Amino acid sequence: MTPPIRSGRDRDDVPAPQRGFTLIELLVVMGVLGILMGMGMGFLRRRGRDLDVAVTMVRDQLRLAADSAATRHLPASVAIVQGEDGAPATVRARVLAPIAFFHLDEDERRDERAGLETELSGETVPGRFGEARRNDPAQKRSLLRAVVGDRPAFDLRDGFATRLDLRFDADQSEAGEGVVLRIGSTLELRVDEALVPSAKFVGTEGGDQQGRSFTLTTKRSLPTERWVTLELVHDGRSFAMLADGVELARTAAPQRLWQRPEDVLELSPADRPLAALVDEFAIFAYDVSEQQTLPSGITIRAEPAEIAFDRNGDLEAPASLHLSDQDDERALRVGAKGSVE
Repeated sequence: MTPPIRSGRDRDDVPAPQRGFTLIELLVVMGVLGILMGMGMGFLRRRGRDLDVAVTMVRDQLRLAADSAATRHLPASVAIVQGEDGAPATVRARVLAPIAFFHLDEDERRDERAGLETELSGETVPGRFGEARRNDPAQKRSLLRAVVGDRPAFDLRDGFATRLDLRFDADQSEAGEGVVLRIGSTLELRVDEALVPSAKFVGTEGGDQQGRSFTLTTKRSLPTERWVTLELVHDGRSFAMLADGVELARTAAPQRLWQRPEDVLELSPADRPLAALVDEFAIFAYDVSEQQTLPSGITIRAEPAEIAFDRNGDLEAPASLHLSDQDDERALRVGAKGSVE
């Protein structure tokens, strides 16, 4: 029998060193190479993006604080903490959030009281925002009274702000002396016979022990025959009093509020009533945003460590950031309204 004729292209006749790869083999090799290259490039891109991610997270918290300060006209800040022993760095905003709000009109459903049981008294009259109240001497009761010291939601120890609207009539100016606001024996805002306001804040160095007292005084009298917004603000560093957004007095107060379970909140208390109309009253306490954890391996340094914004959302002091990882570093400046440049 004649042997079959084979083509020179037959694989078995080609020496091993000269053989090529089949299409399937080439596709398999290219696929493996593609996966390996993708893993490597992904790693490089990830390392390159970590700094961008960190900058974005810090910028978002800065903008949150600046926007809150500008919107509520109350100071805010951002704390940046570099982790220890290999722990990642964290960043979070610290803003004043309302915990109680009182309209003081007849429709008590409009009030937001943080679970507080309040007692209202006095005479209702047309006010700045709807209705206002003033003491009725015959009742001999506080205009507003609420037990607040045992309420977890009413925690002012980490910083607070109070804001209320007052109006003194011209014929009330000589009788205006009295207490505007009182919380136990820890916080008091009063007005003297010349309508000059003053305030007292009692701090604590820790636990339930009473600490130092901080006092605010001014020589400026409050106006008559028009509404004025009076504020007290404690941000953990200082204690300030403002009227219509203008700072009247400020003092360093690096202590927490001395708050006790039996503390009672009073407006125009019965023992020292205020001869004035009182309208909307709000209390704010510092709250922190959800803590943001920066990508691992990122080192961050902020100057200052807590970046503060004033009541207009502007930086209280120049601030800068320095971020780095194994491959790159960024030196940035905090700009207007929390921007990063």
